[in-house]
Amino acid sequence: MLDVFANIPGITCKPLFGGFSFYKDGVIFACIADGILYFKTDDNNRPQYEAMACQPFVYEHKNTKKITMPYYELPESILEDPDQLKIWIAASVAASIHRQKKKNKTGCLFSP
Repeated sequence: MLDVFANIPGITCKPLFGGFSFYKDGVIFACIADGILYFKTDDNNRPQYEAMACQPFVYEHKNTKKITMPYYELPESILEDPDQLKIWIAASVAASIHRQKKKNKTGCLFSP
C-alpha cells in the first residue's frame, strides 16, 4: 500500500488488472495503472481535477478503441497534503457510491 495512505484508517489494497485498486471501508476510490495513481470521479468532483489539468485514465482496448474511465490522475500537491488527501479520498468514495447507485437504478451489469 502507498505510504501516503498509511495513517488513514479503513484503506485496503487489492491487485487489479496488472495494477492495484484502493478501498476505503470497502468502497473503491482509487487505482494505480502504469505507476500512476488515479482517483474515482463523477460530475461533482471531476471539475477539481480538470481545473488542475489532471488527465483521465485512458486505456486501449484490444480492438484499439480507446476507453476513458471515470478516474483522474491525482495531483502531486494533494499527495503532499494529508488534510487535502483525506478530503479528496472522501469525494472519490462518494463518487464511487453515487456511480453504484446509478448502476443499480439502470440495471447495467458493468459500470467502471
